Amino acid sequence: MDILKPKLVWVDGRCYRQFPVRKSEVEREEEEKFIQPMKPQMRRDEDYEDKDLPVKHQGDKFFIVITIPKDLIKFVVGGKAATKKQIEESTSTDLNIPRPKDIKDNDEADITITGKGVNSVARAYHRIENIIEDVRWRVMEYTHFISIPMNDENIAAKYVNFKNDVLRTCRGSRGISENIFLNPAELHLTIVMLTLLTKREKEEAAAMLKQTKTHILQLLDEKPLTIEIKGVEYMNDEPEEVRILYGKVQENKNNWWR
Repeated sequence: MDILKPKLVWVDGRCYRQFPVRKSEVEREEEEKFIQPMKPQMRRDEDYEDKDLPVKHQGDKFFIVITIPKDLIKFVVGGKAATKKQIEESTSTDLNIPRPKDIKDNDEADITITGKGVNSVARAYHRIENIIEDVRWRVMEYTHFISIPMNDENIAAKYVNFKNDVLRTCRGSRGISENIFLNPAELHLTIVMLTLLTKREKEEAAAMLKQTKTHILQLLDEKPLTIEIKGVEYMNDEPEEVRILYGKVQENKNNWWR
């Protein structure tokens, strides 16, 4: 932004100059913690002696099969097979990775890890596991989300009032039009975002959701969960490039379960 030509904002008939706000590193870190979802922890330390892994033994070789989404094979192989070679050399194992054309009718791929010891095979297994989790977090887009419908008539009415206020007071502002607002019938409270890349992952997620229903009802003591939605927040760090604006959920501690 040109500091000599700042953005102009009109509020209640008054014109204000909007300058970029310089935030301290602490403020920026705190904001990122709030905006970004929690990064999942890697499931295993690569040197962890996992005795539960189904490592099999044949002759003087040990082997195990790890199943991954087909679309993620390229991240295990790497450019010019560099990642595959690095895993094999650092763990003293061999990776048998199917070619995409050999599994074109499947959405998963089985990678066979072979080595001369259980520990080396386990290290390679966890290395691949960590790569898949990291790629799922950093690279792949969300495919599904779990939500609670918020299409109650009172909520919908207040939402429509908010929309009308924005359209009236911000008319003429860049990007402001009626088509940016969600249909009131589609209002929802997002609980979690998911990246499910295979049919099996989708089925497992659906089964887990059904299994947790009883547990959630027990936590709530079969009473309604009371929350407060107050204020709005945006999903990225640049206010001028906002794509999604959402209502901020405030925890009502007096009605939260213990």
